[in-house]
Parts: sequence; structure tokens; C-alpha cells
Amino acid sequence: IAQGPVRCGKGIGAGGVIDGREPVRAGHGIEAGGSIDCGRHLEAGWGIRSRGAIVAEGANKAGESLHAEEEIRAGAGYGVFAGLDVRVDAWEASAKVFAGAKPEGLMSGWWEGSAA
Repeated sequence: IAQGPVRCGKGIGAGGVIDGREPVRAGHGIEAGGSIDCGRHLEAGWGIRSRGAIVAEGANKAGESLHAEEEIRAGAGYGVFAGLDVRVDAWEASAKVFAGAKPEGLMSGWWEGSAA
């Protein structure tokens, strides 16, 4: 559990849960063997992948894809953004969004489908 902001120029990886009370930002990707829970914005220059849920009280922002085996959820009034660094015509290949159900507030990216 990180009590303060987490900023990494490269990637962030954990074999289990990633739990941050403040913004979590990675210049490259974020990968967790469990869920990702963020008290503010969650942001990666590349993709975000979780073997659990991806939940942020702010926005979920990925330069490329978002993949969760459970839900992807942003905070009230915020959105879920994938493919922010990918041309729209390449979203199907490089800005996929995969989760247990289509995220409410999905603003960008290619909805790949659900695990259900």
C-alpha cells in the first residue's frame, strides 16, 4: 500500500495487489498479479493489466490497452480511456479494452469483450 503518489519513469509490476491512495503513474506499463486499486488517477504510457479488477477513484488512462479479468471502473464523473497514444485506426490491434463487463464511462479504446 502506497500512501503517497507513485510515479515511475519505466514500468510498475507486482505479483499481487497494487494499492495506492494517491495517483499511480508509470511511463511504461502497469501489471499486477491481483487487483489494482487507486485512490486517485491511474495512468500508464503503455498498457495496464490486472489479474483482478482495475479500480480508480479518478480516471483510468492508458496509452495503449487495458486488461482486467474482473471489472474496470473509474470514479464518479471520470472516464476510462485506452489508446490515448494510438491512432484511432489502430485501436483494434493496440488499444483493446478487456474486462468482466464493458466499463461504464468507456471513453476511448476498442471494446474487445468480456471474460463472461
